[in-house]
Amino acid sequence: MPSIKFKRKALALGVIVAFNSFVVHASQEYQIKPGEHILGILRSAGFEGDYKTLLPVLEQVVSLNPDRFSRKSLDLVYPGEALVFPDSPIVEVVEPEPEPTPEPEPEVIAVPEPVVDYIGVANVLADKVKLRREQTQQELSGKIDVLEKDNFTTNESGGIELTLADESQYKVGPSSSFSVEIFQYKPSLMEKFSAKLNLIAGALSIKSGKVGKGRDDSYQLITSTATLGIRGTDYTVRVCEGSGCGDLVGTTAAVKDGTIFVATPDGPVDVQVGEFVQIETKGAAPIVGDIPDGFFDLNLSPGDVKKTWWQKVTSYVKSAIN
Repeated sequence: MPSIKFKRKALALGVIVAFNSFVVHASQEYQIKPGEHILGILRSAGFEGDYKTLLPVLEQVVSLNPDRFSRKSLDLVYPGEALVFPDSPIVEVVEPEPEPTPEPEPEVIAVPEPVVDYIGVANVLADKVKLRREQTQQELSGKIDVLEKDNFTTNESGGIELTLADESQYKVGPSSSFSVEIFQYKPSLMEKFSAKLNLIAGALSIKSGKVGKGRDDSYQLITSTATLGIRGTDYTVRVCEGSGCGDLVGTTAAVKDGTIFVATPDGPVDVQVGEFVQIETKGAAPIVGDIPDGFFDLNLSPGDVKKTWWQKVTSYVKSAIN
C-alpha cells in the first residue's frame, strides 16, 4: 500500500514553530483515500496556511491518532485509515517576556567651577619677581591676575606694576616686598569700597583709584612703623630698617598730589603736596619736612637718597620739639 511522503526537512521546521500551543477539539474524522496527502487533507478540512504554518496542527493530528501512523511519523500513513482531526485551532499567543527596564543612568550633576574673584592684574617690569599665594611660591614673568593675600617680592633689579579693579596703580621697586591683604571694590555698594595694603620692605609708588576717594578709613597702607591713609593721592612710600638705610630709616613718604595722613594716638597727621614724612620707629611721632632729592626714583636705594643739610637740621629740630 502506498504511503504519503513528506520531505524530512519539513519535520525539522516543526521544531521551530512547535512553541505555539493549540486548544484542540477532536470532532472531525476523515478517512484517507489513495493518492491523498496529509497537508491537502487539512486544507480540505478548512485549515489555512502553508506547511510551516500548519506543522503544529500536523503534530496535533499525530497526537490524536497515535495508532494510525507507523512510528508516529507523518511519512507513514495508509489509505483506508480513519483520522481524527482537531477543530480549527485557536492559537494561544505566548507574549514574549518584556525586556527588563534598564536602570536609569545616574544623573550627572555638573559641578560649577569655583568663582575666582580676581581683583586686578600684575605686570612684571624687570628681572625676577616672586609671587607667594597661599602655601605656594612661583617666579613670575609677563602678566598675572591678582588675588587678595597675594605677596610680591622683587630682587635687587626687579620691578612689578599692579593695576587693581578701582583703577589704582602700584609700582613696586627693587628689593621690595608688597602684599594686597584686603581689596573690596563693589561699585553698586559704596560700603564695599575698602583696601588694606602692606609694604613690608622697599619702595612703592601709588596712584590711588576710586577706593582712595571714599571715606578716610576705607584705605590703609600698613608698614612696620606706620599706618597711612589717603584722600585722592599720588605718592611714594619707602620702608627700610637696619644698616644701609642712610637718612631714610623707618617709614618715609612723599606726596606728589593730594594728601596722605599718618595715624597717631593723638589723631591723624596730614602730609600735603610737596611734603615728606618720616616715622623712624613704631609709635614715634611723624616728622614732616621737605622732600629729599631722588626720593621718587624707585631704582635708587635708600642709602642713595640724601637729605640736604637743611633738611637734616629741620628734621632734628622737629623731632626734638615733638
